[in-house]
Amino acid sequence: MKKSAIAGGVVVVLAAGWLGSTWYTGKRLQAEAPERLAELNQRLVQIYPDYGMKVEQLSYVRGFFSSQARYGLTMVGKGRDASDPVLPAGMVQVDVTAYHGPFPLQALSHGIVGPRLAWVHSAIARTDAAKALFDAAHGKTPVSSDIALSYGGNTQSTLNVAPLDFTYKGHKVAFGGAQSRSRFKRATQDLQSTTEFASLSYDGANLGGGQVSIKANPQSLEIDPLIWKTDKGEGRFMMTAKGKLAQDGSGQPASTDAAKPALESLKAKLILSKAMLNELTASYLVIAQGMSQQEADKAAPRQVNGVAGIGTMLGLVRDDGANLVTDVQYGKGKLSINGHERDVSELEQMLPDVGDGSSDGGSN
Repeated sequence: MKKSAIAGGVVVVLAAGWLGSTWYTGKRLQAEAPERLAELNQRLVQIYPDYGMKVEQLSYVRGFFSSQARYGLTMVGKGRDASDPVLPAGMVQVDVTAYHGPFPLQALSHGIVGPRLAWVHSAIARTDAAKALFDAAHGKTPVSSDIALSYGGNTQSTLNVAPLDFTYKGHKVAFGGAQSRSRFKRATQDLQSTTEFASLSYDGANLGGGQVSIKANPQSLEIDPLIWKTDKGEGRFMMTAKGKLAQDGSGQPASTDAAKPALESLKAKLILSKAMLNELTASYLVIAQGMSQQEADKAAPRQVNGVAGIGTMLGLVRDDGANLVTDVQYGKGKLSINGHERDVSELEQMLPDVGDGSSDGGSN
């Protein structure tokens, strides 16, 4: 038999295997969609209990190489602000295209190699309910995402928010957009994400921009760091919290108040540039109280120093000259703020589900 015939046979076998896998993953995606949707709705209840968020599948069409679906998101809870100028009052619809594995070309083009169940692209649909969002984004897709979904349920994802311009109660708001990159492990519920926020301005006043990096699972939450910067300085927040998340009988996190974490240990530090606080306070005085810029520039330091003085007197803030600092440590039933031991009830007032201190993962 000629080598060319053997090679041709290998190509046919590989192609048949790839096509068969593509068909199979499309079928599996459709079968798993209800389960994934139920997981998402349960998580939304846990994270946003006051917003009444719910996602529904409106349509699903399975093809050979890809599948098309449309989902609807509604918010009917008490947490929603009915006067919000951008967030739709009705159902926000999202178009989803799932490109079937095992080797979706879209994943390869983004530098993600290896077998994948699917590459999923989602974008807010252009509907009447989302008109304000599209207007704010100057006709571009306001929010979109790409997710590489593995066979085990792990994901790598990117979320993009377009630059937005809109008017709120007669004031012009401009947001330069945001991008978030995340990794999620389904078995351990481990999440890592980094989000960058472009500049935000209000009536032409630049209020800064920033970023936040988060690591989370049912036992811990780490924020390192959360940064907000302006031309004058920056604020920085770091936190590591450990606790226990209540579960229902199935081993999944409960969707009631019992799911609130019992805090076992906490380390948190907040550093705020006084120059940045002066700048932001001056912008607030101009925007909210109608002061001239010159008046606001004089009044802002007095207000910042006044609040800092009260915080220092109460032991909640340390003034190191250029910055205001708060350092909180909690563990083994003991609480310290800026190195001084405090009554644990102070933390309980802020976090009513503080644990009994049985963990040894606490302060230093």
